Amino acid sequence: GLDVRVLTSAASGPGTSSRLTELSGRWVTQFGVKTFYAPVRLGEDLAPSLLWHVATQLRSTDLLHVSGLWSPTSLLGIGLGRLLGKPTIVAPHGALMPWALDSGRGRTRKLQVLHALRPLLRRLAGWHVSSAAEAQGLAELVAQGHLPSPVPICQVEHGVRPSALSVTDVSEKTGLARIFVLGRVHSVKNLELALSSLSALRKERPEVTLQIA
Repeated sequence: GLDVRVLTSAASGPGTSSRLTELSGRWVTQFGVKTFYAPVRLGEDLAPSLLWHVATQLRSTDLLHVSGLWSPTSLLGIGLGRLLGKPTIVAPHGALMPWALDSGRGRTRKLQVLHALRPLLRRLAGWHVSSAAEAQGLAELVAQGHLPSPVPICQVEHGVRPSALSVTDVSEKTGLARIFVLGRVHSVKNLELALSSLSALRKERPEVTLQIA
């Protein structure tokens, strides 16, 4: 019964040639949710028209869920949410985990930005994290004074329901069982777990294969 709408840019990866041009500049429902892909006009992912669309949508919005923290679009959403008095939840998607703070431009600069954002972050209705480790990372930043308190931290895990899985699922092409792992190749993703699982499964199912994409 909820009316969910997504605002994002038409960027589809690094580089000016990566654009969702066939979806750009209009509302679409191809993926089951009303989504607007704003045309990128500056750099790799800056879509100025989002300023208008976010402000317009927020007028009739009960809750704003911001995905990410460091992007201009995320900051735009948080700022407009406060300006219009809308309850705002931010899902940093691991951006405030210790390893993430140490990467890229470095912890010192990112913590300086966090302090500058305190007036905005202090008014959040809550943080949305997807793991206990991420919740702990945010709690530590609060304890260290880098994030304002009290702002609730809500853990809602991403995942699948075990009841929806079947160990008898096999590939239609090969007839063999296959493990498929989708995600960027990075140490934080713990791809070693997939390798260990493959090794354990092959003791009883030697035909099992693993594909990492």
